[in-house]
Amino acid sequence: MNLEETKSLLDGQQHSASRHFDAVFEEIGNRKVVFFLDYDGTLAPIVDDPDKAIIPERTAHTLKQLSKAFNLGIITGRSLEKIQDFLQLDNIYYAGSHGMDIIGPSLRYRVGEEYETIIRDLRSLFSNTFQEIQGLQEVLIESTNFTLSVHYRTLDPQYHKVLRESVEEILEKHNDSVRLCHGKMVYEIRPVFRWAKGDALEFLYKDIMHGNPEELFPIYIGDDVSDEDAFFALKNRVRCGLGILVADQPKPSYAHYVLNDPFEVEEFLSSFVARKNDQSSKVPIVSEGEKHI
Repeated sequence: MNLEETKSLLDGQQHSASRHFDAVFEEIGNRKVVFFLDYDGTLAPIVDDPDKAIIPERTAHTLKQLSKAFNLGIITGRSLEKIQDFLQLDNIYYAGSHGMDIIGPSLRYRVGEEYETIIRDLRSLFSNTFQEIQGLQEVLIESTNFTLSVHYRTLDPQYHKVLRESVEEILEKHNDSVRLCHGKMVYEIRPVFRWAKGDALEFLYKDIMHGNPEELFPIYIGDDVSDEDAFFALKNRVRCGLGILVADQPKPSYAHYVLNDPFEVEEFLSSFVARKNDQSSKVPIVSEGEKHI
C-alpha cells in the first residue's frame, strides 16, 4: 500500500464508532473480539516530548480490564522496551518498531535484525549533522533497534525546510537499505523491506491466534499514516474486522469508523469492558482459561 492508494479511499465518510456502537456490535455477532491498538495519538495524547506520552490513569485502568477479557495487541512505532515500560501489562501482545519486534504469551518474533547496525549508524550521523546546522540542534531523534524517528513538533517552522533537505540528503546515500516515511510532525526511517503494521496484525491474527473470520473478530484502532497499513490489511488480507481511525477532522482512510481523540477511544474500549458481564451482550467474553491462544 502507498499514499497514492490511500488518496482513493473513503473520503472522510467514516461514521462515529461511539454513535454507532450498536451497529459495531451487530457486525461482531457471536464472534470473539481481539483488539489491536496503536499507542501515540490513540491511547496517549500527542505531546511535544515523546518520553512524556503517558496514558491517563483512566485509560490505564480500562486497558487492564480489557486485557483480562479480550485478546489484546499493541502495534506501535515505539521500541518494544519503551511501550512495555509505558503500559506494564502482562499477557498481551506487544509489536514494537512498527511491528518488527514482537513479544507475547509464549512468543518472540523479530524481522529485520540485519538492519540494526545501519539504524544505529544513521542515528549517529543524523545527530552529528543536526548539531552542525543552525536551528536543528534541538531536533529530537528517537530510535528503536529497527527504526529511527526524527521529531520536529517543537522545531521553529522556519527550519522545517532545512530539516527536510538534511534528512533527504543523508538518506540519498542509503536508499538501498532504508526508506523515508512521514508521520505527524515526524520523519520515520525504516528498513527498505516490506514489513509494516498490517503485516504484524496479519501475523498475530492468522499465525499466532489462528484467527478464523467466522470465530475471531479483529478491531484495530490507530491515528496516523502508518496505521493505514493495518486498516488496509483488515480490508484486503484478513478480510474481517473493523478499522477505527482516531481523527478530529474527516480525511481519506481505509478505516470503517472514526473516534475523535484518545479520550473517546478510552470511552469506546470501556464500553466493551462494561458489557463483559452482560449475559445478553452479543460479544462473547473469553474466559481466563481460553483467552490467550
